[in-house]
Amino acid sequence: MAVGYQIWLYLSLLVWVLLLVLGFLTVLSYQKKNKEINNPTSASDSSSSSSSSSSESSPSEEEEEKYDVFLSFRGEDTRCGFIGYLYDALCKKGIHTYMDEQTLESGHEISPTLMKAIEKSKICIIVLSQNFASSTWCLNELVHILKCKRNENVIPIFYGIDPSIVRKQKDSYAKAFADHERRFRDNKMEKVKQWRDALKEVTDRSGYDSKNFRYECKLVEEVVGDILLRLAKYQSTNYGNLIGIEEPVKEIESLLSIGKMDGKMDARIIGIWGMGGIGKTTLASVVFQRCSYSHFDGYCFLEDTPEETDNIYHMRRRILSKLLKDPNLLCTDTPGVGSRFIQDRIRHKKIFIVLDNLNGRRSKLQELFEGYQFGNGSRIIVTSRDKQLLRTMAHAIYELKGLDHRDALQLFCFHAFGPNSLSTRYEALIESVARYAKGHPLALKVLGSSLKSKSIKEWESALEKLKTDADPDILKVLRISFDGLDDKRIQDIFLDMACFFTGGMVREDVESILNRNEHSDATNEIGVLIDKSLLIDRTKHLMPAYFPREKPFDLKMHDLLRQMGRQIVRDENKDAGNRSRLWTTKDVCRVLERNTGTSTIEGIELNLCGLKRDVNVSRIAFSKMNNLRFLKIMHSNVRYKLNHIKNWHEHIYLPDGLEFFISDEIRDFHNLCGLKRDVNVSRIAFSKMNNLRFLKIMHSNVRYKLNHIKKWHEHIYLPDGLEFFISDEIRYFHWDAYPLKYLPYLSPENLVEFIMRESQLEQLWNEAQPPELVKLKKINLSFSKHLIQIPNFSRAINLQEIHLRYCTRLVHIPPFFRNLNKLQLLDMTECNNLEDGIEHLPINLRYLTMDGTAIKSLPGSIWELKYLEKLDLYDCPNLRKIPEISNHMECLVYIALGGTEIEELPESIEHLTELNVLILNRWHKIKFLPNSLCKLLHLQHLELGECSSLEELPPLPHGLEYLDIHQCERLKSIAELPSSLRRVDANGCTSLETISSPGSPPKPPFRHSFSGYWFANCLKLDEDTRNNVIADRARLLSLPGQDDGPYFNYIMYPGDEIPEWFSYQTDGGNSINIHLPPNWFKLPLRFAFCIVFYELYNHVGTEYFTIEFEFNFKTNTRNSDDRLYNFCGTTDCIFPGTTDSDHVYIVSRALSHSELAKVSGPNWSSICSNITEASFRVSFRDSKDRSVRIIKKLGLVSVL
Repeated sequence: MAVGYQIWLYLSLLVWVLLLVLGFLTVLSYQKKNKEINNPTSASDSSSSSSSSSSESSPSEEEEEKYDVFLSFRGEDTRCGFIGYLYDALCKKGIHTYMDEQTLESGHEISPTLMKAIEKSKICIIVLSQNFASSTWCLNELVHILKCKRNENVIPIFYGIDPSIVRKQKDSYAKAFADHERRFRDNKMEKVKQWRDALKEVTDRSGYDSKNFRYECKLVEEVVGDILLRLAKYQSTNYGNLIGIEEPVKEIESLLSIGKMDGKMDARIIGIWGMGGIGKTTLASVVFQRCSYSHFDGYCFLEDTPEETDNIYHMRRRILSKLLKDPNLLCTDTPGVGSRFIQDRIRHKKIFIVLDNLNGRRSKLQELFEGYQFGNGSRIIVTSRDKQLLRTMAHAIYELKGLDHRDALQLFCFHAFGPNSLSTRYEALIESVARYAKGHPLALKVLGSSLKSKSIKEWESALEKLKTDADPDILKVLRISFDGLDDKRIQDIFLDMACFFTGGMVREDVESILNRNEHSDATNEIGVLIDKSLLIDRTKHLMPAYFPREKPFDLKMHDLLRQMGRQIVRDENKDAGNRSRLWTTKDVCRVLERNTGTSTIEGIELNLCGLKRDVNVSRIAFSKMNNLRFLKIMHSNVRYKLNHIKNWHEHIYLPDGLEFFISDEIRDFHNLCGLKRDVNVSRIAFSKMNNLRFLKIMHSNVRYKLNHIKKWHEHIYLPDGLEFFISDEIRYFHWDAYPLKYLPYLSPENLVEFIMRESQLEQLWNEAQPPELVKLKKINLSFSKHLIQIPNFSRAINLQEIHLRYCTRLVHIPPFFRNLNKLQLLDMTECNNLEDGIEHLPINLRYLTMDGTAIKSLPGSIWELKYLEKLDLYDCPNLRKIPEISNHMECLVYIALGGTEIEELPESIEHLTELNVLILNRWHKIKFLPNSLCKLLHLQHLELGECSSLEELPPLPHGLEYLDIHQCERLKSIAELPSSLRRVDANGCTSLETISSPGSPPKPPFRHSFSGYWFANCLKLDEDTRNNVIADRARLLSLPGQDDGPYFNYIMYPGDEIPEWFSYQTDGGNSINIHLPPNWFKLPLRFAFCIVFYELYNHVGTEYFTIEFEFNFKTNTRNSDDRLYNFCGTTDCIFPGTTDSDHVYIVSRALSHSELAKVSGPNWSSICSNITEASFRVSFRDSKDRSVRIIKKLGLVSVL
């Protein structure tokens, strides 16, 4: 009995559980059904819905917008007609649409469900019909829509009613509002006013008037197209993890010109060009997604096309299949002739095609659409690494470059850390990765993913490995371009440049070195490498030089491509002696010491900076290198003063009788920075290098003053009898700190560049029998202080550059120079024993630099050098006179004659009609300048500093931008400062009293960094000058600038009062707090500070002061200060270490968008919108980096 009762009890409980579950399922089913009623779109439609996230963070599911479109309409007017057609058309296009077709209007207020639906919709369509205004429900919907949505997200449709009736509320709308006012006159008239205002506002929005369409279907079609376009733009505001894509997308869309004269414009092809992994496919994909669905009748994205370019017929069938959407129609297409049947079906279609990664033979690609024509307004995007291919088919080509530094950091961090917060311990490592990748998106993604969740030690290890070995996944993508080169000659040139030409390159020089013979022209091959994105042509990006330069670096190779090229060479053979090119210190030293070089070797580069021991070169190290073209032994840090460089020649030991048989192929002889030990070169180290083309042993920082260079030659030991038989084919010979006094046998017939800086040479060759150097274009023997005379280059008829800086034993320029008709540059800086020979200079010379020499006079023939652009005789203490300028010098733009004993500048200076820069500093004896100076209409830069006897200035040229008259202690007045002046340095003009007011107002100096006016210690300036001339220029600093640059602009003068136009002022403090107006960040924000500081007698030991600005911001979301921006400006000699009285210092500083973004991240705009207050702090440090308190008063004005 008990058992039966228990069974009955268990069964009862089970029934109750089943009933509860059934009830729960019923509730769920009801809720789901109710949800479907309120969200009347099919499952297929909802699957097509799109959502957008804010720029700040990814919203939760509840916060995302559920609908693409919300339809607001008066049901009894339009539900069964127009609205039904519109809703159906929207759904067919996959547009997730909310239409309230179930809920009946009840009461005056709209339901919370509808309010939520409006808020969760991207676009609202308001159909204003005859009886729309009679429904308070519709009017409340309208008010809520306008409250929630921006202008571009609201589309009014005036259906069967004139917009003016709605705007002015006449006819049926007048009657409706008369009823509303009667019903709500007691307590809700404010609501009626809101309705009226809402109707007026909505008529100002861009929309549609049904009477402009003959057929409703056309109106529906137009509205749906508009919605698709708006949704595409709406979705484009969030690119997810596609960082840095916004601007390229805008550029491509601009080139596509979609929607502009589509009916008249033929099909347009746009090329996207760039190196592998740079993001061409990603960019094309984004543009395709934004544009294809809303603008075109058919579209096709053909991905990864290189494998198909040899089968154009198959590629064309794939495209036609996607456009026609019916494979059966392709049966009429044939390889030779296009199908008329297919042509009739596509010639009126506006189509959009993307051909991704297109490469191959150009002649075949031209056949791709042969026989077919697409409708007007069609667009085709082609992505490729081959620019020449794009030139043959595209109307315009867009070059896609790498990410900027900020975007590169953001992309890398996303893949390395994901949403996790970034530890400050990784910051330095992250910067290292970003510098390595150089903005290359694929590299940033691969490296970020590979380092994810790794420790700092693992990061450091990986980064150390990257210095020599790139990630194989990156190299695999990049190598496609190299393998696509169908000419081994072009591949060889790429490998030469990857292995031996680092940093910026001069194209002209590279071409000269890489031309193998008179029948070879590297110009075309380098052009192909540029077109294939394996080299970067920097010509378009070179800024015009303010001062003349020798040659600009117009070629560059991405570091990842360089690593790829070097890996290809490393893969040639495990044995370094059997590779074509050697550049690592370890490999070169091993080959030279062990005599393992072979005829395979074409180029050698040794950087002495890497030497950790001495190198003993084998006597026959070069004997087998028959094909050596390039020899470069250098030190990469020879830059400034010679006493900083060790005696590297003492570390490379060349044996007696060194067999230096350098191959006939050699062109480039070059880096001793890699040396970490001495190198003992084998006597026959070069004997087997039959194919050596490049030899480069150098110290790459040999540049400026001799006393910075240590003796690098002490680490390379060349044996007596070194067999140094250099090949007849050598093109480039570069050996820094060469340790011997003689040059071994050299066959220079094909030599293009010859560089032996800081050598121990006393002479190069037998002067009685100079070699024939017909191809030689450049020679550099700088810092060779044992060289006793300039070598005989009389047979170097094509010589263009001679560099002899710091060759201190040279005395004169020999007569044969006048026959060097192609010589363009002669640099003899600091040849301090050089006295004469200028009269022997050739007529075509362009750049002459002889500063620091013992030249006593200039011959009149100097003005016969009609192509001369630069004449530098600065700091020549024996030079006393300038000859009359007899000829018009139409090319001369730069003259430096400062630090000489010249007493007079001739009136004939006016013949230098194109002069830009004139430097006459430290002319202690000159009292007056010629009045003809004002005739130099192109003069922009004039330096007269420390002309201690100068008493007055003549009228100055109207285009002058920079004037230096510092320490002109006798100068009393300046007739007039040109309005063009951007910077004046009059520090220490203790006698200066007056400056005449300019005839025209001065120009704002905001385009030049550190521009301004400096009148420190000009204590005698009269009141008129201070109140007019100086005050006018000071006022300019408070005017808005048009640029977004972080430029300093300043003015300083004696005084102790802050101008009244500074709206914020304080006495004694060094900080000011201000309130910021709304939207202050929309334009670059510029601040002008005014600082009154005490006389500086207590800081006599200080050479200069630096100024430091700190900007801190406070948001309206928290109480604590958020330091979003901090800038420290250091301006070397911002003013002198001592002043004789109180001084006023006014400085302006722009707070640029790029700087705000750098500090506060990619969402800087959203963050800045919450900032309401700012704090500004100014401090000073002396030249010993000590904080000093010198501020007496502080003022600030903000400029928007």
